[in-house]
Amino acid sequence: MGQVSPPQKTEFPFNVATTQASRALIRVHQYLRGELLKRGGADDVLVSPEVCHQQMAAIETVLGFFGANFDPSALKARRAYPKIGPLDYGQIRAGVLYALKDATDWQTYNQIAERIVALHKLQLTPAQRKHFLQKLREGTHALKRAGAVVCERPGTRLGENTFEQRWRLSSLFD
Repeated sequence: MGQVSPPQKTEFPFNVATTQASRALIRVHQYLRGELLKRGGADDVLVSPEVCHQQMAAIETVLGFFGANFDPSALKARRAYPKIGPLDYGQIRAGVLYALKDATDWQTYNQIAERIVALHKLQLTPAQRKHFLQKLREGTHALKRAGAVVCERPGTRLGENTFEQRWRLSSLFD
């Protein structure tokens, strides 16, 4: 059985848009290349090199079939990291808003964290709790930039931690 060559762009047999599918496949290709770069480093390898090469070749074939102008050397590799937090994407920020909505007074990071932990019935080790609190701080500051929450003492710089910052919902929620 001979090898079938993919049709040229003008010969693509289906009348459907392939742009989104091509972009998604290109992103997967970038992540697979990123996995190949992880081999020599300290990062956890999520996909074996053999599977990476096999799947990258398959993606290149499909992109050729779609007629996409694809040059893998022109794109940066992307490194994927495993999810390490106990909650899914966006749940920390949503939890901050939920905790502050029910609060009658300013809330510290620890008070907000306790509310989220109780809401999701989480069991955290001390190391996991430390990481969770850091992600909670980052999420709270992102909500501040969006105007959803306000801090009690604005203008505090990094290292000026002689007090524990407290938070409440902004006037957007009045």
